[in-house]
Amino acid sequence: MRIVKIEAVPVTLPIVPFSDAYASYDCMNYVIVKLHLDNGVVGFGEASPIDPSFYGETQQSIITAIDDWIAPVIRDQDPQNVEKIESIVDKRFAGNSSAKTAIDIALYDAIGKTLNTPVYTLLGGRFREKAAVGLELGIVKPEDMQNVVDKVLELKPTVIKLHVGTTPNEDISAIKAFHDAVASRAIIRADSNGAYTTDEAIRVLRNVQDCELEYFEQPVPRTNLDGLARIRKSVQTPIAVDESVWTPQEAMIVCKKEAADVINIKLTRVGGLNKAKKIADIANSAFLKAHIGCEAEFGVASAAKVHLAVALENATCASTGEFTELITLRDNIVKDPYWIRDSFIQPNYKAGLGIEIDEEKMKIHTTKIA
Repeated sequence: MRIVKIEAVPVTLPIVPFSDAYASYDCMNYVIVKLHLDNGVVGFGEASPIDPSFYGETQQSIITAIDDWIAPVIRDQDPQNVEKIESIVDKRFAGNSSAKTAIDIALYDAIGKTLNTPVYTLLGGRFREKAAVGLELGIVKPEDMQNVVDKVLELKPTVIKLHVGTTPNEDISAIKAFHDAVASRAIIRADSNGAYTTDEAIRVLRNVQDCELEYFEQPVPRTNLDGLARIRKSVQTPIAVDESVWTPQEAMIVCKKEAADVINIKLTRVGGLNKAKKIADIANSAFLKAHIGCEAEFGVASAAKVHLAVALENATCASTGEFTELITLRDNIVKDPYWIRDSFIQPNYKAGLGIEIDEEKMKIHTTKIA
């Protein structure tokens, strides 16, 4: 069994407008990877780079990375040798986590289809049957909070997370309004995407202590690990990181610095399922919880997230993963995508990721790149 062809297809999908501390979005750019094997199997992967100002990747750069740098060194490789393939790619081509994520997911999908087994079995099997769902809100004004919260709660998520990151005083007001709007109908979290200084973060968290946040995510910029450690020691609210962890090595440093209680793992950021599992294992060894985050994925990477969420032992936050993309996407190129049912989401028992691409829809949403 060997890889014979790799295709990278740019796709753009419309979304419900969403804002965080970085930017506002009304559509999302993706790259779909088709990994062809000599046995006729095609594995699907997805790159969802969100914003070039953060990831440093665009549809064009991802396609170039795959076509010119990654495909030539993985063609003719046995797809089952995931560790070997990703080591070869990492040594040849630095960074570009979104491009590498697309290849990684496609490898797992192809292997699962070839072996006629779901991806979660390749990750160690099901630790849980289904994953409790978290959903996110963008930045919301206090006066709009109740209506926004009520609409999201119609889907009965276990957790809702509010994005903040405007000014400390505005964020304090927003979090208090959020707490009151949700009441006891879901567990709540907040995320400022690194918007604060260390002192600002401490002040905000002390002022919203009574809101009983499950955790506060990335209060200061990703490299300020000493600040994170000081915040964690100064407040009662647990601290989560996501921007601070792009690699297993960074996860180890977070653990050594005692800078967080939770690591929010995002597939696009860490390079796919293989490295996500390594990061979760590091967190587990240090008695930290792991959580599967959202990076505006759609059907392909969302499916990968579902498989990962049921496989990880320490994905033990109130929600196992965040699947906000399910309520923000206006269209999908996946037939019968995974969906929330009674506050949970779970993989089917089909081989690979358990999904099928709608080729006609993909043609409609394929992006023209000059």
